[in-house]
Amino acid sequence: MKTTNCKDLGGVCDHELTASSWDEIVKLMYKHVMENHPELANEMEAQHEKDPHAWGNEMKPNWDKAKEVSVTVN
Repeated sequence: MKTTNCKDLGGVCDHELTASSWDEIVKLMYKHVMENHPELANEMEAQHEKDPHAWGNEMKPNWDKAKEVSVTVN
């Protein structure tokens, strides 16, 4: 599991997101942006229409260097 935050993935806040894979963090980030930053969601959608791979190419290195965290399940 890794933890990163909204800003590290191109967002505007320090909300932390934890996931076990790149695909999972993309889904969490999408949900977070849609629910909390609708203005940014519009910008990201426009960028995605221009170049569907731009965001991932830019942000994946941030995910790759995110710190590993251990999660305890009760």
